[in-house]
Amino acid sequence: MNRIRKYLRLAKPESYGTFFDFIVGYLIALPVSAYVGHLGTLLLIFVSFTVLVYPGIYTINDLIDLPRDRQHPVKKYRPIASGEIKRSVALLAATAFLLLGFVLGFLISPTVLLFEILFVVINLVYSSLLKHIPYVDLFASTMTHPLRTIFAICIFSGIGAQYWTALVSIACMWLVFNSLKRHKELTEVGVSLRPSLRGYSKRSLIYITISCCLILLMLFFWCDSLVLLLVVGVASVYSLALLLGYTKGRGRIEKILHYMLNN
Repeated sequence: MNRIRKYLRLAKPESYGTFFDFIVGYLIALPVSAYVGHLGTLLLIFVSFTVLVYPGIYTINDLIDLPRDRQHPVKKYRPIASGEIKRSVALLAATAFLLLGFVLGFLISPTVLLFEILFVVINLVYSSLLKHIPYVDLFASTMTHPLRTIFAICIFSGIGAQYWTALVSIACMWLVFNSLKRHKELTEVGVSLRPSLRGYSKRSLIYITISCCLILLMLFFWCDSLVLLLVVGVASVYSLALLLGYTKGRGRIEKILHYMLNN
């Protein structure tokens, strides 16, 4: 059981919630009457992309960040950084995750496989280069989320200008999350353990967060369907809760935010 638990931590199942971005694309790309008929494809893509490919990406990222993670007050307890899983075993696990995900993705559709390869390339470029550039890393890590929504739209329909409201909503919501996460790191960890934070200021991160919340509230005026209204509503509530909870939170809300912003 301990061994299984170690590999589950390596796969980071707590990050499965990011599949929400893909589900948004699924909901807006299809008519309501077609939702049930495509649930099987949605489930298979969840397994291929979120359960297999992304754990492979996370494991590779952990291997790249190993020296820094060992010095980090929280990340040093991750399976690879703590020594629970050897680097050679982790690399083998990452390869297995990716290969299985790619095979299943190809069986679903060659388009699925192409998007999965694109995400691997983007994450490798981010981990090796972009994450070390202030603000570039903030926007680069955020843009993978609306890209998931575009992924779903391309699979179930076809990309078009009518989806801009949902894409902006997803981007703003995750920009709020990533900005507050960096604000928290700047406050608690400092630039010594993450040099890219040296180019950030706490004030600018809060300004970005507030601006995103205001944009989300304005997007309500462009909602022309119930599904879009729900998407913008969920993104707005989530972002405002993060902002208010982070700046004013106490008790249970503060504990939830602490967990979310540390994973």
